[in-house]
Amino acid sequence: MEKSKRPRAGEAGGRGQAAAAMGEEQLADFVEKMRKVHEELEEVADKASEEVLEVERSFVSQRRRPLYDRRKEVLAKIPRFWQNVLCNCGSIRHCTVEQDVKVLEHLTSLDVEENKEGDPGYTIIMTFAPNPFFSNESLSRSLVMQDDLTLRVTGTRIAWKEGQDYTAGIKAYVEDEEEEDEEGKEQLVSLFSWLAFGDDDPIPVTADDIGNAIREEIFQNPLKYYHKEGVRPREEVEEGEEDDEPEYAFEYSGDEGEEGEEGEEGEEGDDDDEAEEADD
Repeated sequence: MEKSKRPRAGEAGGRGQAAAAMGEEQLADFVEKMRKVHEELEEVADKASEEVLEVERSFVSQRRRPLYDRRKEVLAKIPRFWQNVLCNCGSIRHCTVEQDVKVLEHLTSLDVEENKEGDPGYTIIMTFAPNPFFSNESLSRSLVMQDDLTLRVTGTRIAWKEGQDYTAGIKAYVEDEEEEDEEGKEQLVSLFSWLAFGDDDPIPVTADDIGNAIREEIFQNPLKYYHKEGVRPREEVEEGEEDDEPEYAFEYSGDEGEEGEEGEEGEEGDDDDEAEEADD
């Protein structure tokens, strides 16, 4: 039996044959009508996207927001929770300097508010306890998406206390990740330069890795970054396995840490004394 063959290009006809069958003007009219139908389909798709976005915003405000508020109350009771989370997120850790970590000790809450309808963007709000670095109770950074897919940024002017502003000369973001300074060193980026940044000239969307990480990752699930990746919660450690203590991505040296070390040394000393008494 003879196998059927696929028609070669041109054998199945084309616009030329269609034009010959119905006339060039009639074919052009049909093509134009089809084009208009597709334009209407695109308008429907755009409208659907806008309505879906509005439903999502409504859902966030009505359903998620009360839960976020409840979560905020709980997390505020955990010492240095947000400092730990931010420093354990790679996207943020690579955009911080040593002094940022010290300031973050006083961060008590972090919130993300989506902008209203017709104003695509969001605002990140960080609230701080009284601290020796600045007098602001909160710092915020607002971003609005422009039609050309750039971001219009508004930051908070940080009221640094005398001698505490360390951000001079440190950038808010790096446009080119491979770009280096005049001495050939990698550019430093500070989280607090980023918070205070505001410019009449919009920045490219790709330049705001910090904002994207906070909005899409950290705020959605901060517990994911509370402990260093690979360390399981105590309740997940099976009986008989070694129970690793939480390991953090940054080292904190303070009064509590020093007291803890002294306490451990004291306990070891007590154990040695008990062992000597048992031998006697």
